Amino acid sequence: MSEIIIPLYINGEWIKSETQERLYSPYHQTLLAHICQAEKSHIEMALKAAQSAAEQYDQWPSQAITDCLFHVYEQLKEQQEKFATLIMNESGKPITLAQKEVKRALLTIQDGIRCTHELMGKSVPISDTKGAIGMQQRFPLGIILSITPFNFPLNLVLHKLIPALVSQNAVIHKPAPQTPMTSYHLMRLFHNTNLPKGQLNMICCPNNEVKTLVKDPRFNAISFTGSHKVGQEIQAQAPHQKILLECGGNAPLIIDKSADLNSACNAAVNGAFMYSGQICISVQRVYIHQDHWQTCIETLKEKTQDLEIAPPESPKALLSGMINQNAIHRVEGLIKSALDQGATCLMGGKRNAHGILPSIFTNTTPQMGLDQEELFAPIMLVYPFDSFHTLIQGLKQDQFGLQIGIFTNKMAHILYSYKHLKYGAILINKSPTFRMDHMPYGGERNSGNTREGVRYAIQEMSTSKLLILDQ
Repeated sequence: MSEIIIPLYINGEWIKSETQERLYSPYHQTLLAHICQAEKSHIEMALKAAQSAAEQYDQWPSQAITDCLFHVYEQLKEQQEKFATLIMNESGKPITLAQKEVKRALLTIQDGIRCTHELMGKSVPISDTKGAIGMQQRFPLGIILSITPFNFPLNLVLHKLIPALVSQNAVIHKPAPQTPMTSYHLMRLFHNTNLPKGQLNMICCPNNEVKTLVKDPRFNAISFTGSHKVGQEIQAQAPHQKILLECGGNAPLIIDKSADLNSACNAAVNGAFMYSGQICISVQRVYIHQDHWQTCIETLKEKTQDLEIAPPESPKALLSGMINQNAIHRVEGLIKSALDQGATCLMGGKRNAHGILPSIFTNTTPQMGLDQEELFAPIMLVYPFDSFHTLIQGLKQDQFGLQIGIFTNKMAHILYSYKHLKYGAILINKSPTFRMDHMPYGGERNSGNTREGVRYAIQEMSTSKLLILDQ
């Protein structure tokens, strides 16, 4: 069998480099491909190509963008199983979840197609000047650097590329080192359209090379999804660019006194352990009203015990393993430290060859990394509470603020939460892991500074310009 080499995509051309990295599947450890790594000359080529395309943005009108996205949609629709298998192989995501990601990606493209016809200018009343008219229109920023994580290697990439292209920007995309193959095959779909050369480029490089990349002043904006620590580093390294951050969190789920306990516990278990907790809005903390503490703990343990842990190709698997050994070792260290400081393991706390096993801990404190960090692991932390209002006031001090789920039937608690919580979304009687791709998505504080969802990201990736014409 011949070796698979994943090239760079620059100015409409497939370019191989001398420097290549081997890519292995995280679960089976089989060699998937050799990934070409961008050298300085390749980055310069990509920037010049993007710069040229950005300067000619008005030669790519909205109908042409619509045609491009429609053709990508039709190709992806025909290749759903191929892309699901790619996602499964390189990210270790269970096949049923990979298939769902592809279906979500199709909806994201459809949303982008709708948005191409909504970017119309509008008139602005100029009442103080006789005969004057005003109009406002949105214009592209220029060149956008897209940096994406491993956990949704198709849909999250489209959440960067589509709004950038719809708003007529040129894009240089850098996929996660763990999942470049899905991006490569996505580039092939765009390559088969009317996409102008240089409008979309893909380069692969190690994460430590990104520091050099983001400092280049030719980028007008950087759109990043990943850890808040890396996001803060990018902000520090590129102080003059527009930085769009979606940085995850440690999502809470509250089981109030009036909650439907079975629904709440189902949401907690699925939200915490699906895809081994490697989702920005995975349930990490579960707050249980003290009247239901013992009942919920037993229910959570029973439902966790029933989870199907299997290889990613198994249609029954909810989780298979974690992305790599470094991720496993990091969480093992956090677990050991927490136990040494007095945390209690109610279930799990161990690992197998592929990752941390589903685990439930209690008695954690804010001084523990296990309690404060985004874990990206199948770990649930449980806490009892008595006063709902006191709990909400405490959650206002969280360092993260992406999404929170609250199971309650008390309207006063719903309205109080919506008014006081500093989160991007408050979901009532739903897991915080819930997301529809057309809705505004983003967080507060260390969880980010922007909103995704195509129509919302378009606003972030374009600028408004006003024209006043005195007749």
